[in-house]
Amino acid sequence: MVTASQLTDNLAAWSTVVLAIFTIVLVVFAFVQARFTGRAMDQASDALDQARQDTLEATKARIDERAPRLIVIPEGTAGSIRRWPTNTPLIIELQQGEPVGDDEEIGIAGWFRIENQGLTTALVTLPRDVAIYPLNSGATGLNSVQMQRPTERQELRLRPGDGRLLLVQLAKAMDEWKTIYARPESTRGYFHVGISSTDTFEDGVSDITLLRFGGIPVQPAEIGWIGTPAVPTTVATEKTIRSYRITRTTSTTSSSG
Repeated sequence: MVTASQLTDNLAAWSTVVLAIFTIVLVVFAFVQARFTGRAMDQASDALDQARQDTLEATKARIDERAPRLIVIPEGTAGSIRRWPTNTPLIIELQQGEPVGDDEEIGIAGWFRIENQGLTTALVTLPRDVAIYPLNSGATGLNSVQMQRPTERQELRLRPGDGRLLLVQLAKAMDEWKTIYARPESTRGYFHVGISSTDTFEDGVSDITLLRFGGIPVQPAEIGWIGTPAVPTTVATEKTIRSYRITRTTSTTSSSG
């Protein structure tokens, strides 16, 4: 016969078992709900990120449509240039076989044509060693036009359809040229000059176009270092790097120039 005390103990035991089972069910339910909730939150976060990316790409496309489009076209090499002395505003060409002092700077130069083929005005910033001429100036060599020395970095405003002819120089000290000359020819590489441009909008673009030069303007001889003929050997436009100015957001892409 089951006593009241035993019955109470049995009920307490069964209550503990039922409570344990109920607790396990709640834990399993909470775990399943958490997994579904977490998955839903992940999906919502992914959707939000995709929406932001879509908005960013649409903004870039809108900016590209109205942005200036600066085209830089190499027109040919322009030989070697002595670093312009302070007592003359003229560019001085380094002639083949002409002696060069150890304390001089020598530049290699090339002709480039720039044009704004976009729909809005381009604000172009040039390095200081760039001489600017009208497109119809007829400049084809260092002796074909009067060369005035640029005194500082220069800025141009090019409206749609406007262009200029540029004489771009890349100068180095003689110690640098000697170091480069000492390397194997296959490892000397190229040298670059950057031309930057931007627009006038709050949300807009900033472009940097890299100009590439190859060749060494000097070589050793019995009398010392002298000018080398036919330098630079290559002049080219390498690529344009575009950055987007978007309110509180900055994004960068690059494209071949």
